[in-house]
Amino acid sequence: MSDKTSSHRKISLLARIAWMYYIQGLTQEEIARKLDFSRTKVTRLLAQAREEGIVEINISRKFRTCFEIEEMLRETFSLETVRIVPQGDTPEDTREGVGVACAGFLEQNLVDGDIIGCSWGRNLYHVGQAIRAIRDRDLTVVQLSGGMNTGGELLPQKVMELMVSKLSASG
Repeated sequence: MSDKTSSHRKISLLARIAWMYYIQGLTQEEIARKLDFSRTKVTRLLAQAREEGIVEINISRKFRTCFEIEEMLRETFSLETVRIVPQGDTPEDTREGVGVACAGFLEQNLVDGDIIGCSWGRNLYHVGQAIRAIRDRDLTVVQLSGGMNTGGELLPQKVMELMVSKLSASG
């Protein structure tokens, strides 16, 4: 078998495995069984398919831009965590995206004994809506006072009650 034939076979195999994994949605274990390979070999071949340019990963531009800005801010200001949320189709969609990002941050970072200061408004309401119930931590929610009234804002008590309920916190 010539080197060219061997190369074509290898590329064809890499493309087939990539197709099965990324397009058909098979697991690495399923691919390994179908092709009589080890799962480790499938993992290695998928990585090689990327290295050879057979697989190209493309993140949607609006998300890619957010991730690039996050990285720039993290490096420039030596920040540990930065989250940028893409603009939604409507202001309410954007608020919901901010709420989901904040909720995810809280879920990952709240620890026993934390005290969460809570004010009011649509953005914080969306945080409360998005956060998953946290039952395994001793948390306290306190109401902050002050702020600007721009009209149409949710009552402070409603936002605080939502946060206390979702976080199983005292407050």
